[in-house]
Amino acid sequence: MDDPTDATGAWPGIDADAPSIVPSDGTIDLDGLGVGPAHATIDGAGGPDPDEARSGGPGWGPDKSGAPDPAAILRLAMLGWGLGHVALGMRRAGLLLALEALWLAALVAALAVLATDAWLLIFGLFVGFILVWTGQAVDAHRRASRRAGRDPGAMQLIVIPAVAMLVLTGYWVLGGATAGPEATLQRYVSAWETNQPERAAVLFATPHDPSGVADQWALDTAAIAAHVNELAEQHDEWDLDTLRPYRDLRFAPVARRPGSGRADYVVQVVRQAQVATTFLGLPATRSETQVIDVVGSLSIVERASGAALPLTGQPNVWLIEDVHIGS
Repeated sequence: MDDPTDATGAWPGIDADAPSIVPSDGTIDLDGLGVGPAHATIDGAGGPDPDEARSGGPGWGPDKSGAPDPAAILRLAMLGWGLGHVALGMRRAGLLLALEALWLAALVAALAVLATDAWLLIFGLFVGFILVWTGQAVDAHRRASRRAGRDPGAMQLIVIPAVAMLVLTGYWVLGGATAGPEATLQRYVSAWETNQPERAAVLFATPHDPSGVADQWALDTAAIAAHVNELAEQHDEWDLDTLRPYRDLRFAPVARRPGSGRADYVVQVVRQAQVATTFLGLPATRSETQVIDVVGSLSIVERASGAALPLTGQPNVWLIEDVHIGS
């Protein structure tokens, strides 16, 4: 292809001495072309930084340098209800802080029914607290983010579920300790097996001293061991545990009338036996728990605990009335 330029390198018909519309800095002046006030950049020379355009940096959009930091606002909102909104100029949101104080006071007062059958009241109060805490923190962070044009710090919200999991773990472990006869019986038997009389002493309907409970356990354990040893000598094939005789015990409930406020159990010595059976017409065996003897009884009664509550009524607990081992 022929070169259109002349010997001097100039294009035909174009004065080489004419002023260029492209200055040396690469900026095209569009004012002289009748387009209006504007500027463009050739090959990235001059003009605002494209990275600043994407990030909302200087020269792009309104100046938000004085906007509050969303991360700092979120931290305030997590420290206290409404503090983030107050920092944004919403003074009435300070009432949320008073509501938080009342809510926490209600939670502390509700701890009195933690061991009763009204223990789910605490769960409702705590879930409500978490929902309000999270909601006001998220709202404050969003408002601050809109003003600042960015939204850093949202990961701080992970603190809320972490706190919730920690508190709920303790709640499910401790809550409802005596809310029903089965719960009370389970805690009493567990304390007996692990030799913790101080845990068992608080489960009685009448005051019991831990040392007195320990002394009674010693007598009861000796009586059960003697009886199990006698049975083991008479029936060696039963494979009873004479070293830890309480492992062969079962607390079986006695049928009770609903609403009676009383639950009775019998203390049985049991063994695991293999019983012949059939499976798909073929001979087989299955494991079966068989009662060998009855060595005692235990009674649990329902008692009122504290004053009646607005939502749940009278809270009640189930406590041990009597434990009898031996003939």
